[in-house]
Amino acid sequence: MGSASLAKRLILTAAGWSAVALAAAAFVLVSLERQSIERRFDERLGIFAKTIIGEISVTEPEDLPNRAIGTIGEPRFSLPLHGWYWQIATKPGRDPVTTSASLVGERLAFLPSKPGAGSNVRSGSLTGPNDDALRAVEYDIVFEDHAYIVSVAAETSTIETEVAAFRNNLLVTFVVFAFGLLVATFIQVRIGLRPLGALGEALGAIRVGRTERLEGVYPSEVAPVVSELNALLAANREIVDRSRTQVGNLAHALKTPLSVITNEARAIASPETLKIAEQADLMRDQVSLYLDRARAAAQRRMMGALADVEPILERLIRVMERLNRDRAIRITLAVEPELKLRAEAQDAEEIFGNLLDNACKWANSRVSVSARADAGTDAEGRAMLLVSIEDDGPGLPADKRQEALKRGRRLDETVPGTGLGLAIVTDLASLYGGTLTLSDSPLGGLRAEVRLPALQAGAVRAKLRQTPA
Repeated sequence: MGSASLAKRLILTAAGWSAVALAAAAFVLVSLERQSIERRFDERLGIFAKTIIGEISVTEPEDLPNRAIGTIGEPRFSLPLHGWYWQIATKPGRDPVTTSASLVGERLAFLPSKPGAGSNVRSGSLTGPNDDALRAVEYDIVFEDHAYIVSVAAETSTIETEVAAFRNNLLVTFVVFAFGLLVATFIQVRIGLRPLGALGEALGAIRVGRTERLEGVYPSEVAPVVSELNALLAANREIVDRSRTQVGNLAHALKTPLSVITNEARAIASPETLKIAEQADLMRDQVSLYLDRARAAAQRRMMGALADVEPILERLIRVMERLNRDRAIRITLAVEPELKLRAEAQDAEEIFGNLLDNACKWANSRVSVSARADAGTDAEGRAMLLVSIEDDGPGLPADKRQEALKRGRRLDETVPGTGLGLAIVTDLASLYGGTLTLSDSPLGGLRAEVRLPALQAGAVRAKLRQTPA
């Protein structure tokens, strides 16, 4: 998943909110457990306090300071400054009357009084003789007109131990739960987004020409998008078909009158009519140029345009062999298998056909054709292929190659032609995002190499073809 991945965003969002929710739940549960432990601890201290109250209830007030109450069921009350204490003090003056042996002359602090509180029982935290944290309960009692405060306190280490044990167990439980929740979220997101992956694959199939519309059953949330995309694809095909029809009609409407004008003007053969014929030829060339561009541009924007390179080249070579049978030109072909061109088949035929025709015109006895996948990509990241057509003819000087690519320019009037072939190839290649380059061939003549967007390429598989004797 990339940085903009929808699945990654959903998983990270779910993980973040789950972490916050689990942390909040852990805080609340630990707080509630602490309150429960403190309540049970207070109840235990209250039992000790009630035991002390029962002891002093049968003792005369004047005998209370000398009353030996004992451990009241907890030996730690006898251990000096060991964290467990009790104390009986007078209520008005808060002077200790008698204490547990563990206080050894020290005294317990008192819990703060709560304004307006009507209960005679209080509980809370205070600091002990050794500055240790204590949990204490206090009872206000009255015997024979004497008021006392009975205090029982104990160190909070027991509370903290139980709270820590609960917190650790809760942490382990929540970590396991969080991991399971994260796995469940991941599975849920992957399953939930699977229709979008299927939609992407279906669009890819349309783009490479395996199908023309989106098929299959999609969830109700995605189905409207699929319907709109199918409608858009149908509209795109309709526009392209209509454009092709209009281009053909326009070509027929313009080229025929221009041909009539040219023929009539040349038949008269005066300087004025020859000038008219020359200008009519220029007009016809311009019409052909812009009609070709409009047709190729419309076809390039049509999704799914795909052409097999090898069958097209084989078919064109057979045609060229028949046309040049009297010259005994040998044409060889080396092409990678399963090489596919992102273009209309008729445009591919026009590109390769013009290059082959030009090579056969200038070749002495041999033409070499090769097609392979290019190692690089274009500016849009598309794979590219290279088709090279070479001949063993006289070649073309480097300073005249750029001139040869211009429309209507013929560098040698002795060879028949219009001078449009290489210009058409250049225009069509550029419309598909490709290029045409001319260079010296190892055969001794000219190499024309066209670079075009491709779908894929396989291993090299050479196929040699030789003109029959």
